[in-house]
Amino acid sequence: MPKIVNNKKRDASGKDIDVERETLQSKWFEAQLERSGLGEQYEITKVHNPEGASRYVAKYLFKPSIFENDWPPKWRRIRYSRSFPKLEEKVGVAIVLIKLSDWVDLSERALVVNCPDLDVYEVVSRKMTGADVFVRLKTK
Repeated sequence: MPKIVNNKKRDASGKDIDVERETLQSKWFEAQLERSGLGEQYEITKVHNPEGASRYVAKYLFKPSIFENDWPPKWRRIRYSRSFPKLEEKVGVAIVLIKLSDWVDLSERALVVNCPDLDVYEVVSRKMTGADVFVRLKTK
């Protein structure tokens, strides 16, 4: 059953305007969210254009905080759901990195490279420049 929601949106001149949009409601979806510990708030809206949908997804995919445990001073991470499941850390295969072809192989296999210390992090970051790989300093 559709529901009308009022939101504020900024127009091209920078003025806030009220916008009404239709959201979809689902008792089943709401129950599944609550059961899994994600909470009861959700909003399902229609996709009006593919560009908007891709920007919405990319906003979350490319946030650096997804792959970092270090936060700026005086910042804190807030979890809104107490029973949100923790992700298990996946351990990959060790690769000997001697030749350039070894680094190319790593860049094709890995999504994330965890570095045990700052020296390793600096070397890996330099070698992985231009690769589609997240390099992070592993903190305990």
